Amino acid sequence: MATILDSVTMTEISRDPSCGGDLPYVTHEGKLDVGGFTFHVYQLNNGQRIIPCEEVEGFFSAMLEDQED
Repeated sequence: MATILDSVTMTEISRDPSCGGDLPYVTHEGKLDVGGFTFHVYQLNNGQRIIPCEEVEGFFSAMLEDQED
């Protein structure tokens, strides 16, 4: 998965990190296209990359629906 995320072109964004204290915050965003489905990818200030769980759930739901047809 890390190799796939390494291929995502990330764009730096401006976010105010002061509201979260010591919590990680988003510094970059990008998009990953997989089989016609687009995932938003976010990079945190600690280097971790995340994908919103709603998008992952939507992807797998669509895959399951395709298998049922």
